[in-house]
Amino acid sequence: MSTSTTRPTAPEPVAPAPTTPDAWRDLLDDWDDIRNGYYLGEADEAVLQCVHHLDADPTGPDALLWTLGLVTLVPYVAAAAPGPGVEARTAEVLSVVARAHGDRICEHEKHPFEPYEDDLDTQLEELPSAFSALITQEAEAPDEYAPAHWHCPRDIAGFARAALSYLTM
Repeated sequence: MSTSTTRPTAPEPVAPAPTTPDAWRDLLDDWDDIRNGYYLGEADEAVLQCVHHLDADPTGPDALLWTLGLVTLVPYVAAAAPGPGVEARTAEVLSVVARAHGDRICEHEKHPFEPYEDDLDTQLEELPSAFSALITQEAEAPDEYAPAHWHCPRDIAGFARAALSYLTM
């Protein structure tokens, strides 16, 4: 007798993390297309790729970028009837990321995630600009896109909580 599970596995094989700004931009474009409903063919795989990378290393050097990937994709997960277990795995890994980063202390008075807490849908329109500055590590990026500020653990936790809240509304 076989038993089925609702916990999906990550796509096999899981694509490695992008190693160049152009590769991250391509991934961001795919995520944004899914969010906007333009390209849904591989949506579950895109979500599960983010989940897999965060599950493997929730505090690693790319944790912010994979978390922002889930922030971008969470409207799809919440509203588009993803495959079995995708929403549960997304919520699970977002909770792990929030806990892993949330108790750290920082010197920042404000964090980039704060506007996303109250209005994720509207703020998602601004995310590609921030993401572009983050992946290129632009020295001349506007202060609001300063990589050190975005990579703050409390910011990563805040983005994870904002996406998790969006799933549970």
